[in-house]
Amino acid sequence: SLAEAVDAHFGATHLLFNNAGVGGNGPLWEQTDENWDWTLGVNLRGVANGVRAFAPRMIAQNAGHIVNTASIAGLISAHGSGTYAVSKFAVVALSEVLLGDLRAIAADVGVSVLCPSFVNTRLYDFERNRPGGPAALSEQAAAEQEAAAAFFAEMMSPDVVAEMVFDAIESNTF
Repeated sequence: SLAEAVDAHFGATHLLFNNAGVGGNGPLWEQTDENWDWTLGVNLRGVANGVRAFAPRMIAQNAGHIVNTASIAGLISAHGSGTYAVSKFAVVALSEVLLGDLRAIAADVGVSVLCPSFVNTRLYDFERNRPGGPAALSEQAAAEQEAAAAFFAEMMSPDVVAEMVFDAIESNTF
């Protein structure tokens, strides 16, 4: 319905930003089915849903650019990165396949995948959106949020990241 509303209001979609994300850390053997479902549902299925809803419209108009947000965790893995890293590796792969599929049909639709390191956003406050609400906040997640707060001063500004993204769109850089 969002794709239909965008087309109705603007006439076309020129830029799509698939940018949802939640964390999911800890040893893989400790991850519950609910943790897997939630993290993959937001981080991977959210991107897949955006592509499925908007790419056909962009292909039909033969114009546009899709930006999928992964993470540095989609390029290098680290112990304790749990379901988050798995989901972000999948977003990188999805983006690579999408670019190849678009090139195979000679569509003039660009694709970029964003893999930033630490950016000063509220990603570390992801527990607020977990099914079950803040009451589901685990002791480990609370410790992660506390540690993340200490890093905020050293993180990249969202403005700097946005500038990089628009440079990639303008130069059609994957």
